[in-house]
Amino acid sequence: MALSLSNLGNLAMNQGRYDEAKEYYKKSLSISEELGNRAGVAQTLHNLGNLANDLNKPELAFRFTTIALFMFASMGHADAQKAMSNLAILVQKLGYDEAKLNSELNKIVQEFNQRGYELIDELLRELEDAVG
Repeated sequence: MALSLSNLGNLAMNQGRYDEAKEYYKKSLSISEELGNRAGVAQTLHNLGNLANDLNKPELAFRFTTIALFMFASMGHADAQKAMSNLAILVQKLGYDEAKLNSELNKIVQEFNQRGYELIDELLRELEDAVG
């Protein structure tokens, strides 16, 4: 169910129906969290990063994608490579040099380790404002 909702979110996003995409992703995230499906959570966070990027919110996209990459990497998940590729695009878009990149990555990962899903909820609220 969570995967299907996430895929529906991708479809809605690709069609420019951003508010609908956000709702599908939120439902997918909720189900994955409830089931303890870390891979599902990471995948949905990655999709939320793509949505934020489509909404021209690269900083928000960077934060979602960094958490997704961290989760994928901690599981040895194959999708870590996709998240890393998307992160590289965002780094270029944001104009981060190596020092800024390392600082931001460390800050986000530390914050996620300390606050967990509370941080994700905060990012979702920021996305709500971006979607309108």
